[in-house]
Amino acid sequence: MRVEQGTSSATPKLKGSAQSAYRWLEPEPVGAIYDDALASLLLPYWGMSRPFHYVRHSLAASAVVTLLMCVSACGSSIEEGPDPELSEPALRRLTEAQYMHAIEDLFGDDLFVPTGLEPDLRARGLFSVGASLASVSPRGVEGFERAGYIVAAQVMEPDRRSRVVACDPVATVDDDCARDSLAPIARRAWRRSATTQELESLVAIAGNSAETLGDFYAGLEFALSTLLQYPDFLYRVELGESDPEGRWDRRFGDFELASRLSFFLWDSIPDEELLDAAAAGELSTDEGLSAQLERMLASERSAVGLRAWFADILHLRELDELYKDP
Repeated sequence: MRVEQGTSSATPKLKGSAQSAYRWLEPEPVGAIYDDALASLLLPYWGMSRPFHYVRHSLAASAVVTLLMCVSACGSSIEEGPDPELSEPALRRLTEAQYMHAIEDLFGDDLFVPTGLEPDLRARGLFSVGASLASVSPRGVEGFERAGYIVAAQVMEPDRRSRVVACDPVATVDDDCARDSLAPIARRAWRRSATTQELESLVAIAGNSAETLGDFYAGLEFALSTLLQYPDFLYRVELGESDPEGRWDRRFGDFELASRLSFFLWDSIPDEELLDAAAAGELSTDEGLSAQLERMLASERSAVGLRAWFADILHLRELDELYKDP
């Protein structure tokens, strides 16, 4: 899966955050490129009157400016209103597209991934907003369970298992090998490191299943399917934490920021480099966050995220259900 800059005379009549973002086209450099326009998607802190000024990247700025200019072209002007009130953070269920992108990034693009597991919910015109309101029905639980087993069975086939198995098992039940194989998968799938208890639970499932079935890889298949049904995979857990520096009421932690960045820019899970940066606390700094943004925007995966954004806001999925009149 893979503006033209205007002159001062052509500057549109923009106000508020739109005007702030447009100043990126002026000669002097300024920050705040994400400003109010992207506050609800990427804001690392809430409970404040103005958004953060972390990101300073010309490509992202141009994208914001282009979108704002498109919006301004739809009407005579954009009226300046009060600062937006940010809602309390909530769990967001992965959309169908994000689920498929995550499976592809974890295991490769040659797997069959079931679709229609649970319908996406559109709220205020967007699936990205409805994701925070979507739940999982009993039918959906069965669908995600079935999908987990189907994907795990394909991953454990002899020609694919080397993608995830990090060692050669010395016995039918090899807890060390299972642990070494499951830990990095859980870290990427859950967008955080698994706790000792969580990891040992997966290892126990792999060991018990391997002993019953007489095959190490068959046991690992059951543990992998369990991992893919875990709430931390199916939901984006981005609820924030108390600010240790006391500047804000709450803030997003580094791993939560890594998740928000990745799903916004790539429509998928973070890669190892982004998770390493989160583990090192680099995303809490201006320099670390800026460096990761530049890297992610330069990646080919950013095209997937941009395509997903326009598909959502323009309802392009509905084209699949349209037919030409006879």
